[in-house]
Amino acid sequence: MEDAQTLTPDAHSLKQLGNEHVRARRFAEARDAYSRALELSTPADGAAADLSVQRVALLSNRALCHLELRDARAAAADCDAALALQPTHAKALFRRGLARELQLRYDDSIADLEAAADALRTIDGDVQGALRRVRKERQRAPTARAAALAAEATRQMRAGEHMRTIELLTEAIELEPMDAALYEKRARACGALERFNACLHDAERIVELRPELAAGHALAGMALYCMKEYEQATHAYGRAAQLEPADSSLAAARDDAREKLGASLRQAAMAGDVQLLARYTRNRIADLDVRDAQNGFTPLTLAVVGGHAEAVELLLRAGLPVDARDRFGKTALHWAASRNQPELGALLLAAGATADARDNGGWDATMAAAHAGCYALVEALLSRAEQPAAINARARDDVPTALMCAAQNGHAHVVRLLLGVRADAGARLAPKRLSALDLAVQGKHEGAAVLLRPCTPPQ
Repeated sequence: MEDAQTLTPDAHSLKQLGNEHVRARRFAEARDAYSRALELSTPADGAAADLSVQRVALLSNRALCHLELRDARAAAADCDAALALQPTHAKALFRRGLARELQLRYDDSIADLEAAADALRTIDGDVQGALRRVRKERQRAPTARAAALAAEATRQMRAGEHMRTIELLTEAIELEPMDAALYEKRARACGALERFNACLHDAERIVELRPELAAGHALAGMALYCMKEYEQATHAYGRAAQLEPADSSLAAARDDAREKLGASLRQAAMAGDVQLLARYTRNRIADLDVRDAQNGFTPLTLAVVGGHAEAVELLLRAGLPVDARDRFGKTALHWAASRNQPELGALLLAAGATADARDNGGWDATMAAAHAGCYALVEALLSRAEQPAAINARARDDVPTALMCAAQNGHAHVVRLLLGVRADAGARLAPKRLSALDLAVQGKHEGAAVLLRPCTPPQ
C-alpha cells in the first residue's frame, strides 16, 4: 500500500508487473515495465521525497534487468541515477558493483561492493560472494583486459582501422608486456600503415621474447625489405625460412631480398659507392659474388667497368673471386684490358688473376689489351707469360693474335712492344688468311704497317 501512496496507480501497477516478469525471468519485459513506471512517476506537490524512494527502487530494479541482459553500461547508469537520489542504497551499490565488474573496472567494482556491505551492516551472502569473485578477477585483470583489447583490435584491423588497432594493442601491451602475440598484431598494423621502423621495433621484440617463432623474423624481414635494408632482410627471412621450412613463401621472400641485395650491391659497385660497399663487406651478410641474371656480371666486374679503383681494391680485400666469369666467359681482367684500365689490371694481377684465361671467343687479356692499345697492361701481361710461345698461342686459327689486335686498331706502340718479344708477324687469320700487316693496311694504319713489313714473310 505504501507504493500506492507514492506512485500513481498506473505506475504502481507497472512496477508490480515488472516484479512478476523478474520472478519469471522475463527481464526484457520487466525492463520495459519499469521504464514505463518511471515515466509515470512524476512527483506531485509535497510528494517529492516519498516519490524519490520509489524512483530509486524502480531504477535499481531496472538495473537488475540490464545486468541480466548483459548491458553493463545501462545498468551502471541506472545505479548512478539511483545513488544520486539515495547515496547509500545497498541494492544500487551492489548492482553498480556488478556492472563495473562486467566493464572490467575491478577496483571500482570492489569499492561499490564494500560500500553495499557497509550499507547492509551485515554479512550478506550475495555481496560477500561477489566481493570474493571480483577480488580474484582483479588479480587476473591485466590478462583479461588485454585479451578484450586484442579481440577488439582484431575487429578494427579487419575493418581497416589500423590506427585504432595500434592504439588498442598499445594499451594491451602495457598490461601484458611479455605477450609476443600482441607485438605481432601491432607490427602488422604498423606495416599496413607503412610505419616500418615501428614494425621493425615490434618484430625485434617478438624475436627477443620468442626467438623460435618464425613470425618475428619474417616481420623483421618485411620491415627491413621495405626500408631497403636488403642484406639484413635476407638474413631475417633466412632465419624465418629455417624455422618454418614448410612455408615456401618465406624462402621466396628470402630469395627476393637476396636478389634486391645483389642489385643494390652491383649498383654500388658500378657507381663506385665505396661507403655502401664497405658496409656490405663489413657485415659479410651478402653473397658478394652475386651476379645479375642477364649477363652474369659480378660486383667486381662492374667496379672494373666503371673504372673505380678504390671499389675494386675493397672488393678484392673482401675476398671476391678474382677469376669469376660472366656469361661471355670474361673475367674482370678481360674487362680491365678491353676498357684500357692498366691500373685496375695491375690490381687484379696482384690479386692473382689468371693472365691467360680465355673468354668464350678465345680471347685472353693480352689480346683485349692490345686491341684497346693498353700498352702498360700488355707489358705487365707479357712479363708473366712464357715467351714467345704464350704470345703467339691461339685457341683457333679464326682467333686473332695479340699482334693482329694491335695492328688492326693501329696501336703502333703496342705493335713495337709485341714484335720486341718475338710475336709472330707471319701468323694468319682464317678464313681469309690475313696477316697483322694485312689488317694494318686495311685499316690504313701506316705507322703499324711500317713496323710490320720487315717482319712479315710473303704468303
